[in-house]
Amino acid sequence: MKNNNSIQIVLVLYKTKLEDSITYKTLRDYISILIYDYEILIYNNSPEITIEADEGFIVVNAEKNEMLSGAYNFALQRAIKNNRNWLLLLDQDTCLLKKYFEQLNLSLNNSENVASIIPKLQSNHVHLSPKSCCPLIGHWGKMNNLQTKGIIKNKTIQAFNSAALISVQSLQKIGGFSLEFPLYELDYWVFYHLSKNKEQFYLMDVVISHDLTMLDYRNNMTSQRYDSIVSAEYKFSKHLGNMAFCAFKIRLFFRLLKQLVLSEKRPYTFLTLKYLHKTN
Repeated sequence: MKNNNSIQIVLVLYKTKLEDSITYKTLRDYISILIYDYEILIYNNSPEITIEADEGFIVVNAEKNEMLSGAYNFALQRAIKNNRNWLLLLDQDTCLLKKYFEQLNLSLNNSENVASIIPKLQSNHVHLSPKSCCPLIGHWGKMNNLQTKGIIKNKTIQAFNSAALISVQSLQKIGGFSLEFPLYELDYWVFYHLSKNKEQFYLMDVVISHDLTMLDYRNNMTSQRYDSIVSAEYKFSKHLGNMAFCAFKIRLFFRLLKQLVLSEKRPYTFLTLKYLHKTN
């Protein structure tokens, strides 16, 4: 075991039993490949479900749903307290691969002075993360897929938190995880501010499948969830500034047109119109 890197792993669960989480199953199968010191924290955001501690991990059974930012900030503070210098973020339905942990070992051994080590994420062979974007417009403007493994520098990147390893020191510089974006847009907020600090990133040579709610209206979307998503998008576009806000409104208009055409998306047109008219 190498001692120059130490990892706080946090797996966040919501309305899911531990044994039903594909992330936990694959983490358990392959964690022995990791050659660095680590601790696994299971953060259970469902008060109606109790998860018992085990010798292989520690558990936090939250009294209420602290969402991602609450769970991540708890794990970050634990990492700081225990002098761990990396935070590995996991959601409950990511299928981790043996190659992922092999690549994690290689990446940590060969990537100094980076803020985050990230895999490529795909959904049905569509590249989701990471991408580069214009810092003034964010993910509402043109984005370019980042595919080549190795160091990424001098770019504003947008990446998903899933299976991302992030430097504790870099997270401290941006004040931890934003409570203003407790769930949706939190990924974009984190990597936007890391990029704003001129940080470097390392792209692993591994692809992980990832489900994206916004791509599956029929099975995963509800009116409440859609409202929460667009509310966060609205808030984050204003956070970036006027150009991003205008670009967001344009994207929202074209989303409305698609919703009018596609029957499974039509129930959300009223909510889209609400944010199109919203100005404050």
